[in-house]
Amino acid sequence: PWRKGELVYEKGFRKPDFNFSWGPICGDEKFRPEADRFPQIRFCAMKVIETPNKCRNAVFSSPWTVVSSNAVQNCTAVGYFFARELNKASGIPVGIVYRSTAWTGIEGWLPTEGLEAVSEAAKYFAQQKKAMSDLMAGEPPFSVFHHAMVAPLGRLPFAGGVWYEGETSRALDYGIKLRALLTGWRMSWGRDFQVAVVEVRTPGASFDQIRRQQREAVAAFSATALIETMDLPYAAGEYFTKGGKLEIGQRLAAWARKGGR
Repeated sequence: PWRKGELVYEKGFRKPDFNFSWGPICGDEKFRPEADRFPQIRFCAMKVIETPNKCRNAVFSSPWTVVSSNAVQNCTAVGYFFARELNKASGIPVGIVYRSTAWTGIEGWLPTEGLEAVSEAAKYFAQQKKAMSDLMAGEPPFSVFHHAMVAPLGRLPFAGGVWYEGETSRALDYGIKLRALLTGWRMSWGRDFQVAVVEVRTPGASFDQIRRQQREAVAAFSATALIETMDLPYAAGEYFTKGGKLEIGQRLAAWARKGGR
């Protein structure tokens, strides 16, 4: 449970393992009942919610929650399938922590440290400083979600992390921003932090550019992988309803079981 802003862990769950994005469980009638078989999976959620004046500035956090047929609907789908595969294979308790808010691009999640360290990101670092000072009209400030929801986790010994792009980012300099994000995460955890980047699935020229930049950015880091999704179904939302998230979770688990390689 939470106590005065501090995480207090139950015995056996002192190491939250991976960080995930929000998303519903697809195929509820099949997957929800079986969640009762995995009591060793725990999740902790945090997301930004709208206040009555429609400002997205309230942060909601959950305590550590045991996965069950009732609770799993509040867990990230990809994260649950990932944790389920790891727990089935190893029998080891798995804790997942996920941070997300809908309709936000990568800019709001950029660590200040990464923007400072990546020389090509200098103009975005300048924009971030301006945004944080005057809350640029019409857009969330650069790094606001990182500061609110990711930076406080820097003291926790995660085994690794996942960046699952919400596909609302623009292609302009996406690769530079992704490098800044990955660099900042490594600086936060002080090591070659294992990270998997989930490939964007939306068709179109703009997303083709993002996919290319994702591949190039990931190739510049060790212990970092791109989880491919372009072979998964997409028509009429099938990516979300007919196994796409299950398959992504399984691919992430296979990557983690190989030590992040």
